[in-house]
Amino acid sequence: MGFIKHSTTVQAKDMQPLNVPVGPECDMYSFDEFKKIASLSKSTPSDLDGFDIEAAKKENPDNLFVKVFAIREDEVNDNGDLFSAGVLKESAKSFIGVPVFVNHQNDDIEKARGKVVHAWYDSDKGGIYTINMVDKVAYPKLARGIEQGYITGTSMGAKV
Repeated sequence: MGFIKHSTTVQAKDMQPLNVPVGPECDMYSFDEFKKIASLSKSTPSDLDGFDIEAAKKENPDNLFVKVFAIREDEVNDNGDLFSAGVLKESAKSFIGVPVFVNHQNDDIEKARGKVVHAWYDSDKGGIYTINMVDKVAYPKLARGIEQGYITGTSMGAKV
């Protein structure tokens, strides 16, 4: 059996930087939109599915953490594929540890810009969320683009 590649694209509202810098040195950037999105309440357990963002930031200070709605159930993507809720529930944890690439350049692991550090199926939203860790030091343009909001889309690849 051969491999089939699947992908989906999400909108900017579905991508949320979780550790946007604050302070006077950041005044030249416009983070207002993301500050509103990223100031998630810890009292709402579904925000990050129990992921401890503060501990992650402390352990990985040179990385940007981004919450992404990776894939929606029962929605046909650009390739004509769709995944049922059952399949997504079963496979959500398989996202953890996979590399994050830019522009589908996934033919060489050296092109990875980070990795997925947490993933879960959200039944209220009907899909999988991931938290991706992007190396801000090695890839400052990518991190800045996410933080400033001009890099707004993601896609998800899969081998079936």
